[in-house]
This record gives sequence, structure tokens and C-alpha cells, in this order.
Amino acid sequence: MRKGYDIKKYSPVINEGIPDLDVDSIGYQEWWDEQEHRCLKGYKPKGMDKISGKHYYYLNFFNILGNAGKEMGNRKTLIAPWYRDMDKIYFDLFETCKEEERGMIVVKARDKGFSYMNSGILAHEF
Repeated sequence: MRKGYDIKKYSPVINEGIPDLDVDSIGYQEWWDEQEHRCLKGYKPKGMDKISGKHYYYLNFFNILGNAGKEMGNRKTLIAPWYRDMDKIYFDLFETCKEEERGMIVVKARDKGFSYMNSGILAHEF
């Protein structure tokens, strides 16, 4: 992660929430249109690198089992994924392989979250 990055900017839905607007209002529909665009085309916060649409979806609309903090002890609960450089590299590589119609083999350690990322990609595709 580069110095000066604010990783919370990659998860505006998690950090700011869904706007409290009338569901029939134009503003509400425009907000969801913007989210759909970001999920399809990607997202680039000001002064930061762009993430893919699948990665944006994963960070903002997907839940994983994780430790929410010390107050919960070791019990895992559903949480929003955190931004990690490793995940960005994986999502970018996935996009590249898809564009080039190539397969991908990943060698990794256990418990790195790849099953969650792959589930997020499948949910996004669905």
C-alpha cells in the first residue's frame, strides 16, 4: 500500500452506507445506477489506483466470515472484506486472464481468503 492511501475510499458503501432517500426518488435511483456502473466498470478514488468492478463489488456488497474485533473474541461473524494489496493483484490478474481467454493457476498458503474472493467473483458474475 502506497503512503497516503486511504483504503476506506475503496469501500464507500460500507463506510458511508446507502443514502437515506425515498426509494422512488430520482436521487436514489441515480445512486444505484452509480453503484452498478462501479461494479461493472471499476472504481478509482481521487489520487488512488483503480480497482476492478468485481473488486468493488467484493469490497462493498459481499460479506465474509471474519473477526470483527477484540470485543468479539475469536468468534467469526459476517463482515465486509478489508482492502488488501494481495486481493487487488488477484482481482486484476483475474480480469487480465479473462480478457486474454487464459486460465489461471494460483499457488498460495491456506487461509488467505481466496475462497471468499472466488465466491465474490462468482456472485458478481451471477
